[in-house]
Amino acid sequence: MPDLEPFFNRGTDCVIPRQEIPDAARLRLDSQLYMYEVSRNGSAIRLMEAYAIKGGPVIVQEIGMWHNSDEGLQIYVPLVWERRSDLRGTTLVNGILPYGVYNDVHTKENGDVEATSGAFADLLEAMRQEMNFNLKQRLSSDGKWGGKVTTRTFDLLFLSEMGLQFADERRQILQRSDSNVA
Repeated sequence: MPDLEPFFNRGTDCVIPRQEIPDAARLRLDSQLYMYEVSRNGSAIRLMEAYAIKGGPVIVQEIGMWHNSDEGLQIYVPLVWERRSDLRGTTLVNGILPYGVYNDVHTKENGDVEATSGAFADLLEAMRQEMNFNLKQRLSSDGKWGGKVTTRTFDLLFLSEMGLQFADERRQILQRSDSNVA
C-alpha cells in the first residue's frame, strides 16, 4: 500500500478500497481515512472510516451506505466529531493551576492532585462523562498555563481572557495560529 499519511493526517479526505489498514501509530482521532467496499452484486457500497485514539488500536466503523436506487448515499451520523466523540476510556492528562472559584485544587501530602472543584472541574466532569474518557490531573510543572509536557503536547485545556499567564512555548504556538487565521 502506498504511503497515504500525507493525505489522511493533513486535512485531505482520503478514500481507498477497503484493504490493509495503516499502522495505528500513524492514525489519529482526526485522520480522514475512508474506505469503501462494493457489495457482491454491485448494487451497494459500504463507506467506512478508520482512525485511532492516542496510538491505540485501529478503529474501523461503518459510517454510511450508497445504494444503486433512489436512496443514494446515506451517512448515518454526518458530523465526524459526533461519530468519534466516544474516546473509549482513553486517559487524558490535564495540567491544572489553582484559580479561585474557577479551579480549586486539593492535593495529597506528596503533591499529587487528589480532587478539583469549581467551574473548570464541573465542565471537565461533564465532558468526561459525555465523551467516555478517564482524566488524570496534575499541577502545571512551571506554574503557568500551557507549559510544554512533551514535544507534541501542552498542558492546557482551557483558554480564557482572565489575564492568565501562558508559558513561552504556548504563546509562540498561539501567535503562529493567530497569524494563520484568515
